[in-house]
Amino acid sequence: MRRIFFAILLLIIAGCSEEDKMIQAPFTGKWKMIEVTIDHVLQTEWRNLELAFQQDNSEGGKYQTTNTVNDSVWNDLGTWTAANDPSRFIRDDSITVTYHLRNDTLFMMKVLPWTVVPCVPTVSDPCPLAVTGVWHFVLVKE
Repeated sequence: MRRIFFAILLLIIAGCSEEDKMIQAPFTGKWKMIEVTIDHVLQTEWRNLELAFQQDNSEGGKYQTTNTVNDSVWNDLGTWTAANDPSRFIRDDSITVTYHLRNDTLFMMKVLPWTVVPCVPTVSDPCPLAVTGVWHFVLVKE
């Protein structure tokens, strides 16, 4: 009887994958922006943007936005990696995002360091705006 018990226990333990043991990042899920500021100036055009975070493994995952106003602030699609600090993650463009969660409200802050637009705009193909500054995002869980 003991052998059967230990055999079953061994099968259960061996059957657990890395994803089964993974601790889910608190910001995963679908979110809607309700307030966005840059350097403490309200940016109303960002209201109602949806941002979804998916965690693929313990190292990180993907994010996706709908109705993005500016790709240099949030790309339509991207990846994130867990940082050593549990209140931060790193986007695929090396931007560190600091966050905290209060109930169903997610607060995020990031600093966009670039100061130049990396292309020459034309009438038919304007450059995406690169906005330098301290961005604060307030999102609610959908």
